[in-house]
Amino acid sequence: MFRRSPNVVKTKLIALCVLVASSSAYGVDASKIATIIGTIGHWQVVQFAMPQVLMFRAASTSINSPSANVWIDFPPESCTPDPIVLNMDVGHYTSLFNGGMMLFEYKVPGQENSVELVGSQMTPGDYFAFFAFKGLTAQRLSNTHDKGTLAIWIPASGDGTVKRSANMYFSMDGFTSALDRAKKLCLENH
Repeated sequence: MFRRSPNVVKTKLIALCVLVASSSAYGVDASKIATIIGTIGHWQVVQFAMPQVLMFRAASTSINSPSANVWIDFPPESCTPDPIVLNMDVGHYTSLFNGGMMLFEYKVPGQENSVELVGSQMTPGDYFAFFAFKGLTAQRLSNTHDKGTLAIWIPASGDGTVKRSANMYFSMDGFTSALDRAKKLCLENH
């Protein structure tokens, strides 16, 4: 069910409102230009009102780790969904995340586990790290038919220097409708 939110919900938007203007620019606070258009299941449709352009996003907050979010942007020039971006509040700036690479493992419901080396971005002085996946796409998540949970984690390293992280779970409930709504809004406004 699609519910309209009359106000911008600051607590939900804190982590969701870091605007992805391009695939290489992540750390702009966009809380003043973002509006939650609606919530469908565990997913939200967010609109970013920028000068001369509107951008739309389907996004979700982790059900067990509220400092982690995933989203799919619809670039206004194509309205084709970008791959998933994982955003995490890591508590402090870490230069390792500024242009580095991080190994992630993830499990899409009904599919085999996948391992991906993911590029990271973090702005000096910021607490949020961004990980732009290539293989974790809207199409792969659509194949879940809104059932189950997406699990993402950092696997243990072979030499034992990195311990396996806890899983971050994202409910797929409402994903397809949120994705379709964001795409429809993008097409209607461009």
